Amino acid sequence: ENAALADELQATLKQVEHQATTDALTGQLNRRALDALLHRCVGEAEHRSFRFSILMLDIDHFKRINDTHGHPVGDQALRAVAARVSAQLRAGDSCARYGGEEFFVLLPGASLAQACEIAERIRAALSHGALATNPPLVVTASVGVAEYTRGMQVEGVLAAADGAVYVAKRSGRNQVRSAGEAEI
Repeated sequence: ENAALADELQATLKQVEHQATTDALTGQLNRRALDALLHRCVGEAEHRSFRFSILMLDIDHFKRINDTHGHPVGDQALRAVAARVSAQLRAGDSCARYGGEEFFVLLPGASLAQACEIAERIRAALSHGALATNPPLVVTASVGVAEYTRGMQVEGVLAAADGAVYVAKRSGRNQVRSAGEAEI
């Protein structure tokens, strides 16, 4: 009887942990889980020879989807975008819904150039063909890329990727920009 209770408790704890780290809508990691992973990566990068990059992806004109088709279709679009992004990732990469229509991707071991290639692959996959939504929707995304450099805090690498997204948006959307890249 105690063994059965212990097994049930263990299963419940795993379920609670999953719920605490997963975005309920998309099934991707949530912001809390992303922050924990980033802190772990920064710690490894500071103490060992470890590099990583991040992508911030913002779906272009997402408000129009909700305003035109309603929030249930917007939710379908978010799930479909998450699936397309995840399909482009390497083993060991992590995707997280950061909030609203923003996603972050953590790319362990990736240089800025490698991260830009992955970001471009994701951007192209999103804009190529309609999403599995009802009605089918074509979306684009602006993607910002940043590589962690020694001494940066988590907030710094997030801000660098966020700044690159704004450059992509101001430069016409549906493009990849890297941190520190001049605006057109």
